[in-house]
Amino acid sequence: MDKNKKLTRLRKWGLAALFCAGVLLSGIFFQNSLQIYEQSRSRTTQYLTDVTYQLHEQIEVQVQNSLDILRLIRNGALDMPAAEREAYLADQTGYADFNRLHMVDGLEQAEQWLQARYGARYTLDRTLLQHGRSQLLAIPDESTVIYFAAGDGEGDDAVIIGAKQNDLLVEMLSAASFDGNGITMVITQSGVVITSRTEQNFFTELEEAYEGTPYADVPAQLEQMRRDLTEGRSGTLAFPSSEGEELLLSYEPLSFSDWWVFTVIPADALNTWIEGMTTQNLLLTAAAIVLLVGCIVGLVLSQRRHNRRLSDIAFVDRVTGGWSALRFRLEAERVLRESGGACTMVSLDVADFTFLNNVYGVEGGDRVLRYIFGQIIEHLRYGEIAGRSSADIFYILLRTQDRGMITSRMAALKQSIEAFDGLDGSGYRFAVRIGAYLIEDPKGDVDRMAQNANLARKYRDGQDCSFYRAERLQEQKLERELISDMQPSLRSGAFQVYLQPKVQLDSGAVCGAEALIRWDHPSKGMLSPAVFIPVFEKAGMIGALDRFMFEEVCKLLQRWTQEGRAPLVVSVNLSRQNIFAPALLSDYRAICDKYGVSPAQLELELTESIFMENTGWMQQFVQEMHRQGFRCSLDDFGSGFSSLGLLKDLDIDVIKLDRSFFTGEGEDLRKGALIVESVLGLAQELGIQTVAEGIERYEQVDWLQRRGCGQVQGFVFFRPMPAADFEQKAYDGRQLRRCFRPREAE
Repeated sequence: MDKNKKLTRLRKWGLAALFCAGVLLSGIFFQNSLQIYEQSRSRTTQYLTDVTYQLHEQIEVQVQNSLDILRLIRNGALDMPAAEREAYLADQTGYADFNRLHMVDGLEQAEQWLQARYGARYTLDRTLLQHGRSQLLAIPDESTVIYFAAGDGEGDDAVIIGAKQNDLLVEMLSAASFDGNGITMVITQSGVVITSRTEQNFFTELEEAYEGTPYADVPAQLEQMRRDLTEGRSGTLAFPSSEGEELLLSYEPLSFSDWWVFTVIPADALNTWIEGMTTQNLLLTAAAIVLLVGCIVGLVLSQRRHNRRLSDIAFVDRVTGGWSALRFRLEAERVLRESGGACTMVSLDVADFTFLNNVYGVEGGDRVLRYIFGQIIEHLRYGEIAGRSSADIFYILLRTQDRGMITSRMAALKQSIEAFDGLDGSGYRFAVRIGAYLIEDPKGDVDRMAQNANLARKYRDGQDCSFYRAERLQEQKLERELISDMQPSLRSGAFQVYLQPKVQLDSGAVCGAEALIRWDHPSKGMLSPAVFIPVFEKAGMIGALDRFMFEEVCKLLQRWTQEGRAPLVVSVNLSRQNIFAPALLSDYRAICDKYGVSPAQLELELTESIFMENTGWMQQFVQEMHRQGFRCSLDDFGSGFSSLGLLKDLDIDVIKLDRSFFTGEGEDLRKGALIVESVLGLAQELGIQTVAEGIERYEQVDWLQRRGCGQVQGFVFFRPMPAADFEQKAYDGRQLRRCFRPREAE
């Protein structure tokens, strides 16, 4: 009996201990479950914020690209006669991926156009546009976005208007829908939903949805969000739906107009089964302490799977299967920390990848991206890493700073990538561009390293791999300043015409001149063409400068004729970009007629490289040049890979022998003399006038005269000079000055 009592007592104590242990373990487990839930909730919120920001960046890039193209079209339209702008805009519409383009003279006309087409409810922000910025207006009923781009307001009031469907924007938003559980949208500060097919207001519909529900005060609770919208702040908040389901909302402002990216998801969108598992384990713990350990183990395992899922979303690139930009950045920090230096950041992208995507579709573009990533991985060495950032941009971290080795490896990688032939056997070949930044401080910001590699990639200097140069930042700053100052300088007269006389060898007298441009910059002083001409050519702005020079020369010729001065021929340069402008020669002829100048007094100079690019087209261009009455000059003959066939195929009036023939020593100079002598003889037989450039010594003049050269141009007689000095030095009274007495013919 005593023994049974002891067993009963022990059993009771055992059950009590077991109960206490169960309660204690349940409490611990419950606390752990709450922590797990909070961590999952925190991860969900962070992921929501990251997705909203990534979507924000994609929309920013898309809109900025459209605005850049729109401004280029606007500049191009301003450079041509008003009568031709509509045709030009119509031609550019399809190329720029706009539905329609329209140009007006100022903000009032732009607003009249907007209200005539869409009604008085749409207005322009004139303050925004008057400072040279852009404005976007959404027309939900037409699924259309209207782009407005204006000048800086300093005499440049023209506004270009572009209408574009927002299908790509809707597609980008639908791609971030959290497997259909979330909603992404773009709205204005007042609540208009940009991406809706019908007129909708987010705040109005929100109030209607909660009206008559237990949560009718929720719209008022969102007032903080509306204040953030007014002050341009991003944020995240939680609130219940009209059915009581907890929701998370993230919002991020866009940099243009008053648009915002909104993302709304259920608070448990990524954690549904984790919460269910937590609840299940709590119930099982209360029912049987024996199962508690198993439930804990199950929860830990499921949490690991959940973490892996979140890790995959954040760290794995969905297209290539490789590392995402975030994972690459974290791993790059680790590699740099461990290596201690001697690393190089490489940036790689596909030239004109947007065109490839448009022609072969997204699937074709994705095949190219997967192939590129595979080739990059094959070319990596031990300890090196790579990942895709966005679109077609890849980053590589090399564990070397040997320029020769980097150049060789990147050339091999470039060759293997460009050998790709997987676009349906079309034979289409794309090119990749590569830039490298030799990392100076391994503890520095990885994003800054990537930006420097991107800058190097954009140099486009013809190398397989371009290396970052710190001084290039100053060059880019100077380029932006020159581009910004060009139009004001054209209006203010800061660009000046300089003239370098040409001398006829059989008479020794001045017979013509070449017009050269100089820029008396308001802050940088007198600038040589070598400083600003390449910048304007790259920016597509050289046409305006060519036209300015031509008209200024016509003004000079008109004045000299009125003053009774002896006539001469002035040569004016035509750039590669300008010769393809519609009706260029007829426009130039109209300028001649305006000033009463004979086209025969103007010689249009083109470099030999232009002739070599498309001989058939240039034949027609030269013929049209002669029909309009102009003379044609082939400049820098012999500076590149001139073909003597040009002299046969093209009706050229003048060839200018490049100065390189008259420099050098010894054998080089002898060979140059033989070539010049042969070309002079051939030109005489063909009836082509010859001009020798860069002549600096009288013995060269004597040698050229004896071999039948027509004219010389160089420092031996004259340097380039302002028009006022030219009138004094090239003329003797009203007659052209004689510079030397020619030797008697042998």
